[in-house]
Amino acid sequence: MSNLNTAVYDSVIDRAAMSRLYEKRISDRVSVLLNKHQNTTAGLIANGKLTPTGTKVLKATLRDQITKTYREIHDLTKGSLLDFTRNQISFSVQNIEAKIGNLWKTQKPPRKIPEELVLKRPLYNDKTLSAGWAGVATSERKRLEGFIRKGMAEGKTVKEIAADVRKGSVHKISKNQANALVTTSMTSVYAQADQAVYKANEGALQGWQYVAVLDSRTTPLCAARDARVYEIGDTAHLPPAHWNCRSTTAPVFKAWNQLDTEENLVYIKKRNLEGLTPKQRKYYDDALPMRESYDQWLFRQPRDIQLKHLGSDSKVTAFNKGQIKLEKFTNPDGKSIGLRDLTRLTSQSYSVPGTTTKFSSAKDKLDSLNLGASRVEDFMSDKVLRKNLHDYYLLQAGELDGTLSLMNYRGVLIRSKAATKKRVLTSPPREDQTVFNAVTGRYEDARVYQPAPQVLNNNLKLVRESDVLTEADKDFILDFSSGLASKMGVNQRAAVVDNLRILVTRQRKDGQPWRNFKAVSNSQMKFDVMNASDAIETSIRAQTDPLKKLKISNYIDPVLGEVQLDDLAMNFVSNIKGKLKWEASDAPKLA
Repeated sequence: MSNLNTAVYDSVIDRAAMSRLYEKRISDRVSVLLNKHQNTTAGLIANGKLTPTGTKVLKATLRDQITKTYREIHDLTKGSLLDFTRNQISFSVQNIEAKIGNLWKTQKPPRKIPEELVLKRPLYNDKTLSAGWAGVATSERKRLEGFIRKGMAEGKTVKEIAADVRKGSVHKISKNQANALVTTSMTSVYAQADQAVYKANEGALQGWQYVAVLDSRTTPLCAARDARVYEIGDTAHLPPAHWNCRSTTAPVFKAWNQLDTEENLVYIKKRNLEGLTPKQRKYYDDALPMRESYDQWLFRQPRDIQLKHLGSDSKVTAFNKGQIKLEKFTNPDGKSIGLRDLTRLTSQSYSVPGTTTKFSSAKDKLDSLNLGASRVEDFMSDKVLRKNLHDYYLLQAGELDGTLSLMNYRGVLIRSKAATKKRVLTSPPREDQTVFNAVTGRYEDARVYQPAPQVLNNNLKLVRESDVLTEADKDFILDFSSGLASKMGVNQRAAVVDNLRILVTRQRKDGQPWRNFKAVSNSQMKFDVMNASDAIETSIRAQTDPLKKLKISNYIDPVLGEVQLDDLAMNFVSNIKGKLKWEASDAPKLA
């Protein structure tokens, strides 16, 4: 069984690999600006003059162009690194909360930390981000001026010099330096963001561990530091240890019996700590993860993690058979990703029913599902197709992160539901976002819909009362909905019922077969989710009206219990008499 520090270490390595894909996104955007800059620079040289005055003007023009370009690049990387730093702090907090939140009240660092890390603190060798880009710009300016002097000495024309600049090493060196600066900057803000979270939770930690990316490109310095544990606050040994460093850090937790100290009383959850079983105590020991290469680490990961890192199912199979050996920290297919994808791929979030968890493996499952039905009769007559349809909707509702998985999050429009989901998965509810559920007796997150059986019942009613659907169609949809009852919530079932009703109704009207059922269903699903959400929102608004909510069949008053309008009407007189009698006899005694 894996222990706490190994579980945290695994999530750190996974995050580090996926973060390099985001780094590639930044580098790609910088390259676009540099390619444009290269063409502009060559054009300025080609249109310049090599007279004494002309040379001075050309140098001044090139200086302005270089300054403008690298200011733009600085602003681009500054914004990207600020976004990443905020995201990394969020991940690091969630990682601690997900792993030890039942014993420890996870603390967040101050809100101003991202701006301080990116804008003020040195990234490497006492150089800030702005100083780093200024250095690359100065180096390029000197190389360009040297190229021009060399061309003039050789008697070349401005067009020949411009051609040499296009083909030469001036901008190749700039691009290499830019890529190295992006990598080093990412590593620096990554490590410092984590360190801020470690500092906020130092009562739970014995220190932080240096994690080098052990592959064919690892430097001797990083290899020597790998797996060493340093004290919280030791920033001298934080990555980057050198230019172009890719190392990261992992928190090292104290053993469970070291948490209960006087200074930690405010942060520990004492009842949970005292209730640990022997097996749980073994999990919460302070043993360190074993030292291993990236290749070895990935080999012991579950298949869905391997799929994220290798990019295809065939590569995963070959890797597990020993046919592929990883010589470097991989980027699947050289793809870059944005922060939204990075968050999705590495989320250590607060979970709720229907939350996506393993997108990659789910996509693999979806691709293997045969839904080659062209008519509803195909589903009725083929048990395998019907089972595949059942699995398809379950994937859409859960692991696949499909539109159906957004059903339980507040909002009507898909993008607003997606935004709500992101907030739910990245932060616990505030006090004003919790509501008391009289049925369960618990306070629940108001950003997530509670079950609304009246919406499902209304959609089932639309199926029964349809003038277009055949009796066989109706029986199929109703039976299919019942078959989902034990594995899918009523809100999602409401959307599925509407999805099937509309698809089958449309086919009965136009007679056209489905060419690709998955595509047709997925295209319609967003409207079904929005319609069901709108119905739930209407129900929620109705429940704010005291009289309207009494008319809802499943309404339960948090104080009086089950109350219906008919009951109130029937017992109105007796209730008034009882009230008056109490006021006359019992109230004076209490007074």
